[in-house]
Amino acid sequence: MTYPNFYRVVPPDSFRFKVLVKFVAFLGFNKMNLAYLDDAFNIGEKDAILLATSELNAANKSLGLQVEQMLKIPSNGHRRLPGGGLAEGGVGFG
Repeated sequence: MTYPNFYRVVPPDSFRFKVLVKFVAFLGFNKMNLAYLDDAFNIGEKDAILLATSELNAANKSLGLQVEQMLKIPSNGHRRLPGGGLAEGGVGFG
């Protein structure tokens, strides 16, 4: 069955990370650590998290939420699939 008038709306990553950072603050944390792969997509996500944290702190001066440590994981362009196969993108574990 098809739905000719159905459209899927996906919020941008920037919105998703604003919600994530607000949730971290809601839980009462004021420090967080961040691990990310060093490919273009994940660096963009890291930057979006840092921006969301900065904006939330600017809106609420008493919050003081900060990224305490960042770990950049080198990406070799491959990711292991369950069962040991390789997929394009990501990082290899194994």
